[in-house]
Amino acid sequence: MSNIKSGNNPSAADMDEFNQLKQELMALRRIRSSLHAVERMIGCLNQNVQLAIKNEDTLADLNQAWSIFFTGKK
Repeated sequence: MSNIKSGNNPSAADMDEFNQLKQELMALRRIRSSLHAVERMIGCLNQNVQLAIKNEDTLADLNQAWSIFFTGKK
């Protein structure tokens, strides 16, 4: 790629290398975008797990309260 840097007319090999590098850059950008999407999904999953844990605790407390209500025993 020295011909492109110096401002001379690039050879066919230089153009092939340039096109390959351009395609690789585009692929890396798609991968980066996908990784950002995965990161957001993991964040949402973490929030959902935390909510499920909280809901499970709330349901356990509610079940215990109903049990006390109906049986009169703790």
